[in-house]
Amino acid sequence: MNINSVNNANIFKTNEARADQDRIRSGGKHRASETSHKSDSLEISSEAVTLGAVKQKIEEGFYDRPDVIRQVAYKINQDLKS
Repeated sequence: MNINSVNNANIFKTNEARADQDRIRSGGKHRASETSHKSDSLEISSEAVTLGAVKQKIEEGFYDRPDVIRQVAYKINQDLKS
């Protein structure tokens, strides 16, 4: 049985090395003084923020109170009727 090798050289290249190759292919010149500033950002949706607040209320036992259980049951019942 013959097993052919696979060229995995591209897997080990860093992002910077890939950027250098892209610059060379596009005709751009790489200068040692050239720096790139990249920053990551994270956006949290309003739904995620709301879910975080609900999770905190669950952990604090808010939904274990009899009056809250009653209100939730009432609202679920209303939703099932409509």
